[in-house]
Amino acid sequence: LLVEWLVISIKSKYEPAYPVLENFLLTVGRRKLLNPLYTKMAETPEGLATAQEIYERARPKYHHSTKLTIAKILGLEEMQ
Repeated sequence: LLVEWLVISIKSKYEPAYPVLENFLLTVGRRKLLNPLYTKMAETPEGLATAQEIYERARPKYHHSTKLTIAKILGLEEMQ
C-alpha cells in the first residue's frame, strides 16, 4: 500500500511525501518494491536527477540483481 501511495505522490508531485519516499528508497532493498518507484521517478528530468542521487547513496545496500535493474531504469552503467 505504501508503494502505491508513493507512486501516486511522485506522479502528482506531492512534496510532503518526498522524505518518506527517500527514506523508503534508502532502507528497503526489495526489487519488486523499488522498481515502480524508480520507474515513476525516471519519467521526468527532475525525478530522474533525484532518483540518481538517491540511488548512489542507497546502492551499497541493494542486492546485485536490484542494482542491475535500477541502474538500467536510471540509464546508469552497472557492472555485471
